[in-house]
Amino acid sequence: MEEVETMETLEEFSEDALDHRVDIAEEYEFDCPHCWEKNSIILDLSVEAQSYIEDCTICCNPIEISYRAEDGLVIEFDAKSIEQ
Repeated sequence: MEEVETMETLEEFSEDALDHRVDIAEEYEFDCPHCWEKNSIILDLSVEAQSYIEDCTICCNPIEISYRAEDGLVIEFDAKSIEQ
């Protein structure tokens, strides 16, 4: 009987954890470091820090995107040119 009670408690805990997770997506605009045109991307602010490569939507050159988020806000953002 104790085993069933433990499983129910774990299931309740998992449901509570899912209810309280932060899932924040925000559109962010920046200037391409290659062509200087405006770009717009969606940032996942539930992740504290990320760095990845994204192509410019205008000139298609690669850009290294790095950002930090805290409490659902972008606190640091950088878009660097990747030389080809």
